[in-house]
Amino acid sequence: MMLGTSYLSLRTGASTPNALYVSLEAPADARRRFVVQAVPGLMPDSDGETLDLSSGPKPLHFTADSTRTLIVTVLPTGPYDPDLRDEDRYPFSIVLSAHP
Repeated sequence: MMLGTSYLSLRTGASTPNALYVSLEAPADARRRFVVQAVPGLMPDSDGETLDLSSGPKPLHFTADSTRTLIVTVLPTGPYDPDLRDEDRYPFSIVLSAHP
């Protein structure tokens, strides 16, 4: 099982809406789950937020001329021994859209 984290940096432009909808597409597999975090937070002293994409697209808000990073981490759903790694990989796609 290949677990890990991917970082996707998103920067707003002049025509970017204040919010984009984020969804995650991945083949079904009961052995793993995805955790998606958006950093930095929009408020001072905020580390960011976790986006629960398991039930569908969620809004990702931006401030003017801002950059946000999506952190996508693959975690096992059950017992996991890191010494017993194999070559199984867990592909995913992040989809950004103006509407849910």
